[in-house]
Amino acid sequence: MWRTPKRANLARNAVSILLILAALTACQCAPVEKAEIEPTAVIPTVEIVPTEGAQIEVFYVSVFQGAEMGSPEAHLIEQFHADHPEISITRSPYRAFPEVYLDWLRRFPFTAVMSLPADYNTRQAIEEGLLVDLTGILAREDLDRAYPEDFQAMLAHEGRVYFLPIFHSWFGVYYNTEVFDRYDLAPPETWEELLVVCKTLSENNVAPIVYAGDDRQMVSAWFDYLNMRLNGPDFHAALTNGEESYTDERIRAVFDTWQFLVESGYILENSWGLQAEASMDMVIGGEAGMILAPGYQSHGELDFFRFPIMDPGLPVGELTPTIGYVILANSPDIEAAIEFFSYMGSAEAQVYLAQQIDPAIGLLPLHRAIDRDTFTPEMQKAAVLIESADVIRQPYFWCFGDNLLNPLSSIFRNILLDQDYEDELESLEKNHLMVFEASFQ
Repeated sequence: MWRTPKRANLARNAVSILLILAALTACQCAPVEKAEIEPTAVIPTVEIVPTEGAQIEVFYVSVFQGAEMGSPEAHLIEQFHADHPEISITRSPYRAFPEVYLDWLRRFPFTAVMSLPADYNTRQAIEEGLLVDLTGILAREDLDRAYPEDFQAMLAHEGRVYFLPIFHSWFGVYYNTEVFDRYDLAPPETWEELLVVCKTLSENNVAPIVYAGDDRQMVSAWFDYLNMRLNGPDFHAALTNGEESYTDERIRAVFDTWQFLVESGYILENSWGLQAEASMDMVIGGEAGMILAPGYQSHGELDFFRFPIMDPGLPVGELTPTIGYVILANSPDIEAAIEFFSYMGSAEAQVYLAQQIDPAIGLLPLHRAIDRDTFTPEMQKAAVLIESADVIRQPYFWCFGDNLLNPLSSIFRNILLDQDYEDELESLEKNHLMVFEASFQ
C-alpha cells in the first residue's frame, strides 16, 4: 500500500480543507431554492493588514485554511506585492458559506478574487452578472491553453468563461492491497468482477464493502456512480437538472442494485452509522476490503480502482470536485484584481503551490506546466482516471441541500436496515419537484 508514516498528522493538517470542502459542498449545482440571507446577517470580515506604500487593496478569499496550506499562498502574495508595490492583498480564509460573500457583493462593492467550487451558486452568480467574464483575460495571459478545456467548460455561460479551475479531486473505490494480496484478488474492472471479489472476501470473514452512512457525501457518491454506470451520465445529468423523475424505473434499478449488495451481505450492516474517518480506518485496518471515497479522504494509505463498469455501451462518467478562481464583477479596482488573478493562475504560482501543498490532501493541480513526475502514484493514477473518462461532473452532494440529501441518504440506510423506503422516495421526488418549480417561478 502507499503508506505515509504520519497519518494522524496528515489527517489533522488536512481537516481544515475537508471542512471547507464540506461547507462548499453544501451549496448547489442544479436549480434549488436559494436560501434567503437576512439583511441583518453578520457580514464576514477580515483582518486588514495594510501594506506600506500600497494604494489599492484587493481582497483574496481563499479555500485554503491554516498555516499548512495558507503559507504557500502567503509567500505568493509577498512575491506579487514585490512586483506590484501599489497593490495590497488582504488574504482571508472562508468564514462563512460562499453564498454569503456573493450576497455581500450584491450590496457592498469591493475588489476581490475568490476561490470557489464549480457548483450551482457559482453558476447562478455568473448568470446574474456577479463575476467577471474571464475569456479575454485568459486568452491575453495564455491561461486558456494552460488549463484543460473540459474543466474550463464546467461553468461556461453562453460560450464565455467565468471560472478558472485550479484544483480538483476524484472518487475511487479504495481498497486494502494487503487484504487483496492475501486472497489473490485483482482490482475489478467490471461489475461482475466486483461481485466475485465481494464473494471471496465475504467467504473469508472480511466485510467486502464499508460505507460512511453518516457522511452524506460518501453516501450520495454511491447514487452518482450506480446511476451513471447503470443509466449513463447523460441520464444522471438530466435527473439532477430536473428533467427526469426519481420515480422512473431506471432510478428504482439503482436502489435495487444497492439492495442486492445488501442482501448478498456485501455491505457492512452497521455502516449506516459510521463517519468517513472511521470507515476509512476499517479498510486500512483490514476489517473491510473496500470503500467508495473521494481522494481527499484517503490520506494516501490505500490503493484505488475506478468504480466498475456495469454497461460497456455507456459513456464513462467520473466525479471531479473542482475549485477555481473568480473575480467579482463590481470590483472598483478591477485592473488590480485582474493583475492578482493572472498571477495566481500563472505557471509560476501554480507550480509553486503544487510543490508546497501536501499531496495527502488529495487535490490534483490542473495547470499544464506542472510536472506530473512530481505527483505521488495515487495522484498519477487519479489523473489518468479522470482523463480517460468520457464525462466529468460535480458530485451530487455539491448539487443539492438537505431537502434532497436527507431523503436520499435515508433510502440507502433503510435498504441496509431492511426497511421500506417508499416514503423517503416519495419525499425525494416531492422535494425534487419543489426545487425545480421554485427555480423557474
